[in-house]
Amino acid sequence: MVAGKYESLFCRGCVFVDFSRENVRYFTNSNWIEYLKHTGLMLIIVSDRHMEPLAAYWQKEDLRIQTVIYADLSLEEINRQIQGCYFGLKGEVRKKVNALKQDEVRFLDLAMNGLSLPIIAREMGVEVKRVYNIKDAIRRKMGISLNQLFSA
Repeated sequence: MVAGKYESLFCRGCVFVDFSRENVRYFTNSNWIEYLKHTGLMLIIVSDRHMEPLAAYWQKEDLRIQTVIYADLSLEEINRQIQGCYFGLKGEVRKKVNALKQDEVRFLDLAMNGLSLPIIAREMGVEVKRVYNIKDAIRRKMGISLNQLFSA
């Protein structure tokens, strides 16, 4: 959209990260960011509807993520966000997204590794009831059950 139109002193290039349900297993810990940070390129997340809370979490956690492009944005808004990043501006998200919390992302990572809820509770140092509450909070925020999320 922007490449070839303008020269920029700010943009050394971009990596568009596909935050779709099918790729959830790659984004439950920071390994993906650590891998991509060595490229020196800007990170732009392209998120589907169910992954918006996880994308919002990572955007808050890491300054290398320039912007998140949400599935329901218009083409004009997407173009504006990409151009803003290209010119060295951090993309402002005008969409209110209920981001996941650190313990919810940790739960996702442990659950993705096939651990049972009692083992997850022990690993996280919380009661089993708290793990069920975390699981329910993830379901509400992402709008999909964990079984559906993990089966993609």
